[in-house]
Amino acid sequence: MSKILNISPSPIIQTESLGMSPGALAKRVFIKRLYQWCPALAYWGQNLEIPVTVVLPVTSSLRSQQFCIDYDAEVVVHGNDLTEAKRKACAILVNSKLSYINGFDHPHVISAAGTIGDEILEQLPDVHAVLVPVGGGSLIAGIATAIKQIRPGVLVYGIQSNKCPSFKRALEKGTPCQTEVELGMATSLQVPTVGYNAFQTARNLINDVVVLIDDDWISKAVFHLIDREKIVVEGAAAITLAAIMCLPKALRELREKKVVCILSGGNLEPMLFKCIERAKAFDGRLLTINATFPKEDLQTLTKICNFLTHLECNILRHDFDQPWLSDSYPNDLNVTIICETRDKDHTKTVKRLFNKFFSDICEVQEESFCNSDMCKCFSCKNK
Repeated sequence: MSKILNISPSPIIQTESLGMSPGALAKRVFIKRLYQWCPALAYWGQNLEIPVTVVLPVTSSLRSQQFCIDYDAEVVVHGNDLTEAKRKACAILVNSKLSYINGFDHPHVISAAGTIGDEILEQLPDVHAVLVPVGGGSLIAGIATAIKQIRPGVLVYGIQSNKCPSFKRALEKGTPCQTEVELGMATSLQVPTVGYNAFQTARNLINDVVVLIDDDWISKAVFHLIDREKIVVEGAAAITLAAIMCLPKALRELREKKVVCILSGGNLEPMLFKCIERAKAFDGRLLTINATFPKEDLQTLTKICNFLTHLECNILRHDFDQPWLSDSYPNDLNVTIICETRDKDHTKTVKRLFNKFFSDICEVQEESFCNSDMCKCFSCKNK
């Protein structure tokens, strides 16, 4: 089962979670700097007529920045990651009377996240485990606190990208620490240093269990949700489903258990095409065909395309190499065709037949993919 949190007009945030009365709110400007929460705070700032300033790193998407601008927030873009953006936010605070809200460490934000745990137990009382995306830690801190207070036996797992394992490193060292960040599919979870309040709240509630997931499985989960469930979420949200899909590599103890996956964000648009392409390649459903033949012999290209159609392949695109960039004979034409197949077996069949009938002019390359299947429950569902 999935807990879907990506269909609100703004990310999940309640005015009550700010811990201030509307009168007090009206006198303040909030500085915010997290991809999910920036549009949310700007949204409520506009509704409550409170001026809002957000500080974002240069790696944030233009879409997130524009959302904030559309909600009348002032947007400051600074730094290469959230740590540098935070320093800028603190510098702005020095000579001002602004209130700073840390989206992954403020106590009121953590408290608001706890309502999600309450809802899960209300809607699925016999749940065995809950999988929560982990970036800065506020979401899992709030959810784990609420669930463990009511149902201590329910397991709460943190799921984090291996591109930024900051919470896992914090558990290993016993305290939050600076972690190197690599850009990946789960950009909203790439917080170099987890929140101190969030860490201290969550560390004893999740049994030191933080599972790291790579981008291939994240892409596959995003594509599965779009293709099968008709739900569009970003990589940071789909990471919980990815942890289930890559069974038995991770969380094998949850097989045949009732598990809730938190789907926490829908800021996918800039990376949608990349996610889908990567998922198809990971699933063994993409082929690259490089063909070389005389320029005058365009019928060869027609034969190749017709052959692919006969084999029930979907031609996604084809590109012609410019002659001055090619190492082949000047009168030759180089064409690269990217096509999609049904599955790994179909891919192998297409490759075998091309090597049989077009070996003199074509080179067929399989895109890399994982040889291990996903959890059997998904295989059965998709048949």
